[in-house]
Amino acid sequence: MKTVLIVGGSRGIGKSLAKTLIKDYNVIITGKSLENLKAACNNIGNNISYIQYDLKDTKNINIMFEKALRQSNNKINYLIYSAAVSDIRAVKMFDYMYNVDLFHINFFSFVETAKLFAKQKFSEIDKGKIITISTMETQIMSSGMSIYTASKSALEAFCITMAREYAKRNIIINGIRPAYVKTDMAKNAESIIPELVDKYPFGLLYPEDVVNVLLYLLSDKANNFTGKFLDINNGYFAK
Repeated sequence: MKTVLIVGGSRGIGKSLAKTLIKDYNVIITGKSLENLKAACNNIGNNISYIQYDLKDTKNINIMFEKALRQSNNKINYLIYSAAVSDIRAVKMFDYMYNVDLFHINFFSFVETAKLFAKQKFSEIDKGKIITISTMETQIMSSGMSIYTASKSALEAFCITMAREYAKRNIIINGIRPAYVKTDMAKNAESIIPELVDKYPFGLLYPEDVVNVLLYLLSDKANNFTGKFLDINNGYFAK
């Protein structure tokens, strides 16, 4: 049975994905809160384990990844990077350390995890996959989302260039750009930005909507492209 490492899998999209994948994969989730990790595993059931780790600590990502390898018989087949922090605030309200912490979680820790994943050997028959979760904000650039959008734009640029570099190593790297999803991170989006509701012909997304696209990217049906980001926005750009 193949192993999927979901970085940021204790809540939201990552948790919903883990709950779906345990039928066919060994799943390892990571998160900062031990309480959330235990609750997620208890809720999900078998074929799942967890690693507590704070992604602000980019320097010691290797410790997290080595633990994951030990829990998976020394092979991580697929890496899903679902971890992120977001905030709506004006540029004048940012400070340097806030920006650094956000970039560590949204970008730098992904880079280090992806580098470790790519050290493994994969074949044409048994390809490795990295899938990242970006945001529609990289396309619309909303006011108040500057640092968050900048970190996710960096994530996308890195994934596309890494995909070109590692295609010959049989590693497929793709991502998604979901619109607002009803998770803990964006649970108040409708009240903060009321006009959001009117911008989506098919309503706001639920985690399960995103999971369906992630399942497609994990499947063999998505083996013929790399370095791409799929938009999931419930008709936002149709208006």
